[in-house]
Amino acid sequence: MKYPNIREEELKNKVGTEYFSLFDTAKIIGNVDFCVVSLAKIPTPLKTKKVE
Repeated sequence: MKYPNIREEELKNKVGTEYFSLFDTAKIIGNVDFCVVSLAKIPTPLKTKKVE
C-alpha cells in the first residue's frame, strides 16, 4: 500500500493532487466523499472547410 496509516482526508488530498491535478477536487456535492470536477469546459474542435 502506497499510503499506510494515513487519515481519510489526507488520502483524499493526496489522490486529488497526484491523479487529478488538472481538475477541481475541492468541490463537495451532497454527501459524496470525493468529487472530481472539470476546471473549465474543454473547447471542441471547430469544423473547417477544405480550401482548394
